[in-house]
Amino acid sequence: MQDRIGALERSRGEAMPHLYAVIEPIERAEHLAERELVRVWRRHPLAPWAKSVRGVGEKSIARLIAEIGEPSLGSDGHWETHENGAAKVDAESTFATPPDNEDGATAIANPSINTPRSRTWIIDEYWERSVSQLWQYCGVGDPARSKIAKGATQAELMKRGKPRAKKQLYLIATSMLKAGNREVYDAGRERYADRVHVDACAPCHAKKDDPWKPGHQHMAALRLVEKTLLRDLWLEAQRLRGVEE
Repeated sequence: MQDRIGALERSRGEAMPHLYAVIEPIERAEHLAERELVRVWRRHPLAPWAKSVRGVGEKSIARLIAEIGEPSLGSDGHWETHENGAAKVDAESTFATPPDNEDGATAIANPSINTPRSRTWIIDEYWERSVSQLWQYCGVGDPARSKIAKGATQAELMKRGKPRAKKQLYLIATSMLKAGNREVYDAGRERYADRVHVDACAPCHAKKDDPWKPGHQHMAALRLVEKTLLRDLWLEAQRLRGVEE
């Protein structure tokens, strides 16, 4: 928000004090929300493990867990629409992954049925989630499965995972690099240094058998950091649950 106000001031060549009057209460509310997020996260069973990983901040990992839930557990659920106190299951609303902006526990506990019409996400069951399923859910799994087929249903789109989880994971991985936690990344850069394209690559403007450009190598190595972090997170979650390997 501050950056946008600064850009407006630079473009207009004058101060805009009325905008600062609007932004100040928003920033105070954001600060209080972040403090509460950290306070709650520090009581989470995964917090001690996350603290041991250099470059993983409390707010960033808390936001990731808020998006993905328990790393080693997946869930199936459905939408219910409440109209005048009566609940009904939405047609074609059962997904293998919960939608964005919904927390199953909160939705069940607070259906808000007193409103004329509201929607509630209901978790039907939990199941053991493999590390490859966690990768896919966070957008770093098999690229072929991430492609959107023409005419895909809402349920099929939901199975592709959460874009916000992928964004949060990227922010954590780049923070780890800035903190000097580069062992996995450097190994990846060495691994991809001599890699060539097996097919034409539109993002790189490359043809088949052309070498990977430095930017392609960087993103592939960063993806390796993301997958390693998720794998370690998944293993720690399983350990805390007492799941035997």
